[in-house]
Amino acid sequence: MTSIYSDDSYPPSDDDQLNDDDGQWFNGYSDDYVNSDFDSVSSDEDGTDDMAGPGSADASFSAAGSDVNTLSGSFGRMNVAPMPTVSRASPAQQNPGRGMSMCPVCDVRPTYSHNGKSYPTCGLTCATKYNTLNGARSGTSGGVGATSSTISTLCTVGPLIIHMGYHLIDGLVHMKICKKRSCFRRGSVDYLTCGMTCLKILCNGGGDNTKCNYCHRRPKFGPYNQCGLTCRDKSRIACLHCRCRPKLGKYHFCGRTCKELAMETAPKIVEIPKGHVTWRMVETKFNMSWKQGTRPAIKHVYKIIESTGFLQPYDAYRKRIGNETFRYHGTTRQCTLGNAGQTTLCSQTNCAVCNIMKTSFKVSLANPNGAFGAGVYSSSASNKAMSYSNGVMLLTKVVLGCIYSVSYFNEVTSLPAGYNSVVFDRMNGALNETIVYSDDAIRPVFLIVF
Repeated sequence: MTSIYSDDSYPPSDDDQLNDDDGQWFNGYSDDYVNSDFDSVSSDEDGTDDMAGPGSADASFSAAGSDVNTLSGSFGRMNVAPMPTVSRASPAQQNPGRGMSMCPVCDVRPTYSHNGKSYPTCGLTCATKYNTLNGARSGTSGGVGATSSTISTLCTVGPLIIHMGYHLIDGLVHMKICKKRSCFRRGSVDYLTCGMTCLKILCNGGGDNTKCNYCHRRPKFGPYNQCGLTCRDKSRIACLHCRCRPKLGKYHFCGRTCKELAMETAPKIVEIPKGHVTWRMVETKFNMSWKQGTRPAIKHVYKIIESTGFLQPYDAYRKRIGNETFRYHGTTRQCTLGNAGQTTLCSQTNCAVCNIMKTSFKVSLANPNGAFGAGVYSSSASNKAMSYSNGVMLLTKVVLGCIYSVSYFNEVTSLPAGYNSVVFDRMNGALNETIVYSDDAIRPVFLIVF
Protein backbone atom coordinates (compact mmCIF):
# COMPACT_ATOMS: atom_id res chain seq x y z
CA MET A 1 0.00 0.00 0.00
CA THR A 2 1.39 3.39 -0.98
CA SER A 3 2.02 5.74 1.92
CA ILE A 4 0.52 9.21 1.90
CA TYR A 5 2.93 11.87 3.09
CA SER A 6 1.87 15.09 4.73
CA ASP A 7 4.44 17.34 3.04
CA ASP A 8 3.10 17.69 -0.51
CA SER A 9 3.05 13.86 -0.79
CA TYR A 10 6.76 13.71 -1.59
CA PRO A 11 8.55 10.60 -0.32
CA PRO A 12 10.37 11.58 2.89
CA SER A 13 13.51 9.52 2.44
CA ASP A 14 14.01 8.58 -1.21
CA ASP A 15 16.84 11.09 -1.43
CA ASP A 16 18.67 10.10 1.74
CA GLN A 17 21.28 7.95 0.02
CA LEU A 18 22.06 10.74 -2.41
CA ASN A 19 22.24 13.54 0.14
CA ASP A 20 25.98 13.27 0.61
CA ASP A 21 26.47 15.99 -2.00
CA ASP A 22 24.40 18.50 -0.03
CA GLY A 23 27.49 20.03 1.52
CA GLN A 24 28.39 21.52 -1.84
CA TRP A 25 25.30 23.76 -1.76
CA PHE A 26 25.48 26.87 0.36
CA ASN A 27 22.53 28.19 2.34
CA GLY A 28 20.66 30.43 -0.08
CA TYR A 29 18.09 31.69 2.41
CA SER A 30 20.20 34.14 4.40
CA ASP A 31 19.47 37.27 2.33
CA ASP A 32 15.99 36.42 1.16
CA TYR A 33 13.84 37.42 4.10
CA VAL A 34 11.32 40.14 3.49
CA ASN A 35 12.91 42.58 5.91
CA SER A 36 16.30 42.40 4.22
CA ASP A 37 17.40 44.33 1.15
CA PHE A 38 16.70 41.32 -1.07
CA ASP A 39 16.49 42.38 -4.67
CA SER A 40 18.15 45.69 -4.12
CA VAL A 41 19.16 47.08 -7.49
CA SER A 42 22.54 45.41 -7.12
CA SER A 43 20.67 42.22 -7.96
CA ASP A 44 20.53 43.43 -11.53
CA GLU A 45 23.39 45.82 -11.97
CA ASP A 46 26.29 45.05 -14.24
CA GLY A 47 28.96 45.38 -11.58
CA THR A 48 30.85 42.62 -9.82
CA ASP A 49 28.80 42.42 -6.64
CA ASP A 50 27.01 39.27 -7.76
CA MET A 51 30.30 37.42 -7.98
CA ALA A 52 31.43 37.92 -4.40
CA GLY A 53 30.59 34.51 -3.07
CA PRO A 54 29.77 30.92 -4.04
CA GLY A 55 29.35 30.68 -7.78
CA SER A 56 31.75 33.58 -8.29
CA ALA A 57 33.98 31.57 -10.52
CA ASP A 58 31.63 31.30 -13.45
CA ALA A 59 32.81 34.52 -15.02
CA SER A 60 31.59 35.45 -18.46
CA PHE A 61 31.83 32.83 -21.17
CA SER A 62 34.46 33.37 -23.81
CA ALA A 63 33.05 34.60 -27.08
CA ALA A 64 35.55 32.67 -29.15
CA GLY A 65 35.99 28.98 -29.91
CA SER A 66 33.69 26.01 -30.25
CA ASP A 67 31.10 24.97 -27.73
CA VAL A 68 33.54 22.67 -25.97
CA ASN A 69 36.34 25.21 -26.03
CA THR A 70 33.97 27.81 -24.64
CA LEU A 71 33.02 25.55 -21.76
CA SER A 72 36.64 24.62 -21.21
CA GLY A 73 37.41 28.23 -20.42
CA SER A 74 34.35 28.90 -18.33
CA PHE A 75 33.06 25.69 -16.76
CA GLY A 76 36.55 25.07 -15.50
CA ARG A 77 36.21 28.22 -13.41
CA MET A 78 32.72 27.42 -12.17
CA ASN A 79 32.15 26.65 -8.51
CA VAL A 80 31.01 23.08 -9.14
CA ALA A 81 32.90 20.39 -7.27
CA PRO A 82 32.89 16.70 -8.26
CA MET A 83 30.60 14.39 -6.31
CA PRO A 84 32.44 13.18 -3.20
CA THR A 85 33.78 9.62 -3.21
CA VAL A 86 31.85 7.72 -0.58
CA SER A 87 30.79 4.16 0.03
CA ARG A 88 27.30 3.60 -1.25
CA ALA A 89 25.15 0.65 -2.18
CA SER A 90 25.00 -0.67 -5.70
CA PRO A 91 22.44 0.88 -8.06
CA ALA A 92 20.13 -2.09 -7.65
CA GLN A 93 19.98 -1.43 -3.90
CA GLN A 94 19.40 2.31 -4.06
CA ASN A 95 15.97 3.80 -3.37
CA PRO A 96 14.28 0.49 -2.59
CA GLY A 97 10.99 2.28 -1.91
CA ARG A 98 10.69 3.32 -5.56
CA GLY A 99 10.94 -0.19 -7.03
CA MET A 100 13.42 -1.54 -9.56
CA SER A 101 16.54 0.47 -10.32
CA MET A 102 17.26 1.13 -13.98
CA CYS A 103 20.44 0.08 -15.73
CA PRO A 104 22.86 3.07 -15.57
CA VAL A 105 24.10 2.36 -19.10
CA CYS A 106 20.97 2.06 -21.27
CA ASP A 107 18.51 3.60 -18.80
CA VAL A 108 15.86 1.37 -20.40
CA ARG A 109 15.90 -1.99 -18.58
CA PRO A 110 16.12 -2.70 -14.85
CA THR A 111 19.35 -3.94 -13.30
CA TYR A 112 19.76 -7.73 -13.26
CA SER A 113 19.31 -9.79 -10.09
CA HIS A 114 19.66 -13.58 -9.73
CA ASN A 115 19.73 -15.91 -6.74
CA GLY A 116 19.83 -13.02 -4.32
CA LYS A 117 22.76 -11.34 -6.06
CA SER A 118 22.33 -7.91 -7.63
CA TYR A 119 24.33 -6.69 -10.61
CA PRO A 120 24.99 -3.06 -11.59
CA THR A 121 23.66 -3.41 -15.17
CA CYS A 122 20.86 -5.15 -17.06
CA GLY A 123 23.07 -7.66 -18.90
CA LEU A 124 26.44 -8.49 -20.43
CA THR A 125 26.29 -5.94 -23.26
CA CYS A 126 25.79 -3.02 -20.90
CA ALA A 127 28.18 -4.59 -18.39
CA THR A 128 30.98 -4.41 -20.98
CA LYS A 129 30.43 -0.69 -21.46
CA TYR A 130 30.05 -0.20 -17.72
CA ASN A 131 33.36 -1.94 -17.00
CA THR A 132 35.10 0.03 -19.78
CA LEU A 133 34.26 3.23 -17.97
CA ASN A 134 35.03 1.69 -14.59
CA GLY A 135 38.45 0.59 -15.82
CA ALA A 136 39.18 4.00 -17.35
CA ARG A 137 38.31 5.79 -14.13
CA SER A 138 39.79 3.38 -11.56
CA GLY A 139 42.64 1.82 -13.51
CA THR A 140 41.16 -1.63 -12.88
CA SER A 141 38.84 -4.02 -14.64
CA GLY A 142 36.02 -4.88 -12.26
CA GLY A 143 33.80 -7.92 -12.78
CA VAL A 144 30.17 -7.79 -13.68
CA GLY A 145 29.14 -8.35 -10.11
CA ALA A 146 30.85 -5.14 -8.92
CA THR A 147 31.05 -4.60 -5.19
CA SER A 148 30.07 -1.46 -3.31
CA SER A 149 33.75 -0.48 -3.07
CA THR A 150 34.00 -0.66 -6.86
CA ILE A 151 30.93 1.52 -7.18
CA SER A 152 32.46 4.07 -4.82
CA THR A 153 35.29 4.74 -7.29
CA LEU A 154 32.61 5.92 -9.73
CA CYS A 155 30.86 8.36 -7.42
CA THR A 156 32.03 11.40 -9.37
CA VAL A 157 30.33 9.95 -12.45
CA GLY A 158 28.06 7.17 -11.24
CA PRO A 159 25.13 9.23 -9.92
CA LEU A 160 25.23 11.36 -13.07
CA ILE A 161 25.12 8.32 -15.33
CA ILE A 162 22.42 6.61 -13.33
CA HIS A 163 20.07 9.52 -12.92
CA MET A 164 20.73 12.44 -15.24
CA GLY A 165 19.52 11.13 -18.58
CA TYR A 166 23.00 10.33 -19.89
CA HIS A 167 23.86 7.31 -22.04
CA LEU A 168 27.10 5.36 -21.91
CA ILE A 169 28.34 4.83 -25.46
CA ASP A 170 31.80 3.36 -25.96
CA GLY A 171 32.66 4.26 -22.38
CA LEU A 172 31.70 7.95 -22.77
CA VAL A 173 28.90 9.84 -21.09
CA HIS A 174 26.45 11.24 -23.62
CA MET A 175 23.82 13.88 -22.93
CA LYS A 176 20.23 13.42 -24.11
CA ILE A 177 19.97 17.03 -25.30
CA CYS A 178 21.69 16.54 -28.67
CA LYS A 179 22.40 12.77 -28.33
CA LYS A 180 25.51 13.30 -30.43
CA ARG A 181 28.49 14.39 -28.34
CA SER A 182 29.82 13.37 -24.98
CA CYS A 183 29.31 15.70 -22.06
CA PHE A 184 32.10 18.15 -21.48
CA ARG A 185 34.63 16.74 -19.07
CA ARG A 186 37.35 18.44 -17.05
CA GLY A 187 39.43 16.10 -14.95
CA SER A 188 37.04 13.82 -13.08
CA VAL A 189 34.03 16.13 -13.53
CA ASP A 190 31.37 15.50 -16.20
CA TYR A 191 29.25 18.60 -16.76
CA LEU A 192 25.57 18.77 -17.62
CA THR A 193 25.92 19.29 -21.38
CA CYS A 194 28.40 18.97 -24.22
CA GLY A 195 28.66 22.71 -24.86
CA MET A 196 27.08 26.12 -24.80
CA THR A 197 24.38 25.33 -27.36
CA CYS A 198 22.99 22.45 -25.35
CA LEU A 199 23.44 24.38 -22.11
CA LYS A 200 21.12 27.08 -23.45
CA ILE A 201 18.60 24.44 -24.49
CA LEU A 202 18.69 22.91 -21.02
CA CYS A 203 18.25 26.33 -19.36
CA ASN A 204 15.27 27.03 -21.61
CA GLY A 205 13.42 23.90 -20.54
CA GLY A 206 14.99 21.34 -22.87
CA GLY A 207 16.10 17.88 -21.87
CA ASP A 208 14.15 14.91 -20.57
CA ASN A 209 10.82 16.19 -19.25
CA THR A 210 10.30 12.98 -17.30
CA LYS A 211 13.28 13.74 -15.06
CA CYS A 212 13.45 15.99 -12.01
CA ASN A 213 13.73 19.60 -13.20
CA TYR A 214 16.39 20.40 -10.58
CA CYS A 215 18.93 17.55 -10.48
CA HIS A 216 18.06 16.07 -13.92
CA ARG A 217 19.10 12.73 -12.44
CA ARG A 218 16.05 10.94 -11.16
CA PRO A 219 12.52 10.56 -12.53
CA LYS A 220 9.91 13.03 -11.30
CA PHE A 221 7.91 11.80 -8.36
CA GLY A 222 4.26 11.42 -9.36
CA PRO A 223 2.75 14.69 -10.59
CA TYR A 224 5.52 16.84 -9.15
CA ASN A 225 8.40 18.48 -11.02
CA GLN A 226 11.07 17.16 -8.65
CA CYS A 227 12.12 13.68 -7.62
CA GLY A 228 11.82 14.15 -3.86
CA LEU A 229 12.08 16.46 -0.88
CA THR A 230 15.76 17.29 -1.30
CA CYS A 231 15.42 18.57 -4.84
CA ARG A 232 12.11 20.21 -4.04
CA ASP A 233 13.77 22.24 -1.28
CA LYS A 234 16.73 23.12 -3.48
CA SER A 235 14.41 24.19 -6.30
CA ARG A 236 12.89 26.75 -3.95
CA ILE A 237 16.16 28.67 -3.78
CA ALA A 238 17.26 27.90 -7.33
CA CYS A 239 18.72 30.26 -9.92
CA LEU A 240 15.85 31.63 -12.00
CA HIS A 241 17.67 30.82 -15.26
CA CYS A 242 19.30 27.40 -15.05
CA ARG A 243 17.12 26.28 -12.12
CA CYS A 244 19.66 23.60 -11.22
CA ARG A 245 22.01 25.56 -8.95
CA PRO A 246 21.21 27.71 -5.91
CA LYS A 247 20.85 31.41 -6.57
CA LEU A 248 23.62 33.50 -5.09
CA GLY A 249 22.31 35.01 -1.86
CA LYS A 250 19.98 37.93 -2.57
CA TYR A 251 20.59 37.75 -6.31
CA HIS A 252 18.31 36.03 -8.79
CA PHE A 253 20.97 33.99 -10.60
CA CYS A 254 23.68 31.57 -9.53
CA GLY A 255 26.40 33.72 -11.10
CA ARG A 256 27.41 35.92 -13.97
CA THR A 257 27.07 33.23 -16.64
CA CYS A 258 23.36 32.62 -16.04
CA LYS A 259 22.79 36.35 -15.64
CA GLU A 260 24.31 37.07 -19.03
CA LEU A 261 22.56 34.16 -20.72
CA ALA A 262 19.21 35.34 -19.35
CA MET A 263 19.82 38.90 -20.51
CA GLU A 264 20.65 37.81 -24.07
CA THR A 265 16.94 37.74 -24.95
CA ALA A 266 15.79 40.69 -22.81
CA PRO A 267 13.31 42.19 -22.34
CA LYS A 268 11.34 39.19 -21.20
CA ILE A 269 9.59 37.73 -18.19
CA VAL A 270 10.49 34.51 -16.38
CA GLU A 271 7.84 32.82 -14.30
CA ILE A 272 8.74 32.22 -10.67
CA PRO A 273 7.41 28.89 -9.38
CA LYS A 274 4.97 29.11 -6.51
CA GLY A 275 6.88 28.09 -3.39
CA HIS A 276 10.16 29.63 -4.59
CA VAL A 277 11.69 31.98 -2.03
CA THR A 278 11.26 34.88 -4.47
CA TRP A 279 7.55 34.13 -4.91
CA ARG A 280 7.19 34.14 -1.12
CA MET A 281 9.02 37.45 -0.86
CA VAL A 282 6.79 39.12 -3.48
CA GLU A 283 3.59 37.67 -2.01
CA THR A 284 4.50 38.66 1.55
CA LYS A 285 5.40 42.19 0.53
CA PHE A 286 2.14 42.53 -1.39
CA ASN A 287 0.05 41.25 1.53
CA MET A 288 1.82 43.45 4.08
CA SER A 289 1.40 46.48 1.81
CA TRP A 290 -2.36 45.99 1.41
CA LYS A 291 -4.02 48.52 3.71
CA GLN A 292 -7.75 48.41 2.99
CA GLY A 293 -10.41 46.57 1.00
CA THR A 294 -10.57 42.95 -0.13
CA ARG A 295 -7.14 41.68 -1.09
CA PRO A 296 -7.01 39.62 -4.31
CA ALA A 297 -5.09 36.36 -4.58
CA ILE A 298 -1.92 36.32 -6.65
CA LYS A 299 -2.03 33.84 -9.54
CA HIS A 300 1.40 34.34 -11.12
CA VAL A 301 4.64 36.15 -10.36
CA TYR A 302 7.27 36.87 -13.02
CA LYS A 303 10.79 38.27 -12.80
CA ILE A 304 11.31 40.95 -15.42
CA ILE A 305 14.64 40.47 -17.19
CA GLU A 306 16.10 43.61 -18.74
CA SER A 307 19.24 44.39 -20.71
CA THR A 308 22.34 46.07 -19.39
CA GLY A 309 21.53 49.19 -21.38
CA PHE A 310 18.12 49.31 -19.75
CA LEU A 311 19.53 49.04 -16.23
CA GLN A 312 22.72 51.11 -16.36
CA PRO A 313 21.06 54.58 -16.27
CA TYR A 314 19.08 53.53 -13.21
CA ASP A 315 22.15 52.07 -11.50
CA ALA A 316 24.08 55.29 -12.04
CA TYR A 317 21.16 57.38 -10.74
CA ARG A 318 20.77 55.15 -7.66
CA LYS A 319 24.46 55.40 -6.80
CA ARG A 320 24.37 59.17 -7.18
CA ILE A 321 21.06 59.89 -5.41
CA GLY A 322 20.45 56.96 -3.04
CA ASN A 323 17.43 55.98 -0.93
CA GLU A 324 16.07 53.09 -2.98
CA THR A 325 12.82 51.34 -2.10
CA PHE A 326 10.03 49.15 -3.49
CA ARG A 327 6.84 50.70 -4.82
CA TYR A 328 3.77 49.33 -6.64
CA HIS A 329 2.56 50.60 -10.00
CA GLY A 330 -0.89 49.63 -11.20
CA THR A 331 -1.12 49.32 -14.96
CA THR A 332 -3.14 47.73 -17.76
CA ARG A 333 -2.63 45.21 -20.52
CA GLN A 334 -4.30 44.67 -23.87
CA CYS A 335 -2.85 41.19 -24.37
CA THR A 336 -2.65 37.92 -22.42
CA LEU A 337 0.87 38.44 -21.06
CA GLY A 338 1.20 36.81 -17.67
CA ASN A 339 -1.58 34.28 -18.09
CA ALA A 340 -0.55 30.65 -17.74
CA GLY A 341 2.15 29.95 -20.33
CA GLN A 342 1.96 33.46 -21.84
CA THR A 343 5.40 35.08 -21.56
CA THR A 344 5.81 36.85 -24.93
CA LEU A 345 5.55 40.65 -24.91
CA CYS A 346 3.06 41.96 -27.45
CA SER A 347 3.62 44.71 -30.02
CA GLN A 348 0.43 46.70 -29.38
CA THR A 349 1.19 50.38 -28.89
CA ASN A 350 -1.61 50.75 -26.34
CA CYS A 351 -0.54 47.83 -24.13
CA ALA A 352 0.90 49.69 -21.17
CA VAL A 353 2.55 46.79 -19.36
CA CYS A 354 4.42 45.49 -22.43
CA ASN A 355 5.60 48.97 -23.40
CA ILE A 356 6.86 49.69 -19.87
CA MET A 357 8.95 46.50 -20.00
CA LYS A 358 10.40 47.55 -23.35
CA THR A 359 11.23 51.17 -22.58
CA SER A 360 10.67 51.55 -18.81
CA PHE A 361 8.72 54.56 -17.58
CA LYS A 362 8.73 57.82 -19.55
CA VAL A 363 7.97 61.13 -17.84
CA SER A 364 7.39 62.59 -21.30
CA LEU A 365 4.29 60.39 -21.60
CA ALA A 366 2.90 61.35 -18.18
CA ASN A 367 -0.33 63.28 -17.77
CA PRO A 368 0.58 66.95 -17.18
CA ASN A 369 -2.69 67.36 -15.29
CA GLY A 370 -1.80 64.79 -12.66
CA ALA A 371 -2.39 65.68 -9.01
CA PHE A 372 1.30 66.55 -8.64
CA GLY A 373 2.15 67.32 -12.23
CA ALA A 374 3.78 65.23 -14.92
CA GLY A 375 5.69 62.44 -13.20
CA VAL A 376 5.77 58.69 -12.70
CA TYR A 377 3.32 57.70 -9.96
CA SER A 378 3.62 54.66 -7.71
CA SER A 379 2.52 53.70 -4.20
CA SER A 380 3.78 51.96 -1.08
CA ALA A 381 0.20 50.64 -0.68
CA SER A 382 -0.56 47.72 -3.00
CA ASN A 383 -4.29 48.42 -2.64
CA LYS A 384 -3.80 51.94 -4.04
CA ALA A 385 -1.91 50.62 -7.07
CA MET A 386 -4.61 47.99 -7.58
CA SER A 387 -7.15 50.73 -8.27
CA TYR A 388 -5.28 51.48 -11.53
CA SER A 389 -4.93 47.82 -12.58
CA ASN A 390 -6.95 45.57 -14.85
CA GLY A 391 -5.40 42.39 -13.49
CA VAL A 392 -1.66 43.13 -13.58
CA MET A 393 0.64 45.14 -11.36
CA LEU A 394 4.34 45.99 -11.36
CA LEU A 395 6.52 45.82 -8.28
CA THR A 396 9.16 48.43 -9.03
CA LYS A 397 12.39 49.77 -7.60
CA VAL A 398 12.31 53.52 -7.04
CA VAL A 399 15.08 55.91 -6.03
CA LEU A 400 13.53 58.51 -3.73
CA GLY A 401 16.61 60.50 -2.77
CA CYS A 402 15.58 63.59 -0.81
CA ILE A 403 11.79 63.43 -0.29
CA TYR A 404 9.46 66.44 -0.39
CA SER A 405 6.42 65.49 1.70
CA VAL A 406 3.04 67.06 0.90
CA SER A 407 -0.25 67.02 2.77
CA TYR A 408 -2.84 67.79 0.08
CA PHE A 409 -3.40 67.45 -3.66
CA ASN A 410 -1.82 70.01 -5.99
CA GLU A 411 0.40 71.33 -3.22
CA VAL A 412 3.14 71.09 -5.83
CA THR A 413 2.82 70.37 -9.55
CA SER A 414 6.51 69.84 -10.28
CA LEU A 415 9.58 68.73 -8.39
CA PRO A 416 10.66 71.36 -5.85
CA ALA A 417 14.26 72.52 -6.12
CA GLY A 418 16.68 70.52 -4.00
CA TYR A 419 14.47 67.40 -3.85
CA ASN A 420 14.28 64.15 -5.80
CA SER A 421 10.74 62.90 -5.17
CA VAL A 422 7.34 63.89 -3.80
CA VAL A 423 5.41 61.73 -1.32
CA PHE A 424 1.78 62.16 -0.23
CA ASP A 425 0.97 59.78 2.67
CA ARG A 426 -2.74 60.16 2.29
CA MET A 427 -4.81 58.46 5.02
CA ASN A 428 -1.64 57.59 6.95
CA GLY A 429 -0.19 55.82 3.94
CA ALA A 430 -3.24 53.67 3.08
CA LEU A 431 -3.52 55.66 -0.16
CA ASN A 432 0.12 56.65 -0.49
CA GLU A 433 1.27 58.36 -3.67
CA THR A 434 4.95 58.51 -4.57
CA ILE A 435 6.06 60.59 -7.55
CA VAL A 436 9.42 60.79 -9.28
CA TYR A 437 10.21 63.13 -12.16
CA SER A 438 13.17 61.41 -13.80
CA ASP A 439 13.05 58.43 -16.16
CA ASP A 440 16.12 57.03 -14.44
CA ALA A 441 14.53 56.99 -10.98
CA ILE A 442 12.34 53.91 -11.47
CA ARG A 443 12.53 50.43 -13.03
CA PRO A 444 10.06 47.49 -13.10
CA VAL A 445 11.26 44.36 -11.30
CA PHE A 446 8.35 41.93 -10.96
CA LEU A 447 5.08 41.41 -12.81
CA ILE A 448 2.22 40.30 -10.55
CA VAL A 449 -0.87 38.76 -12.15
CA PHE A 450 -4.23 38.35 -10.41
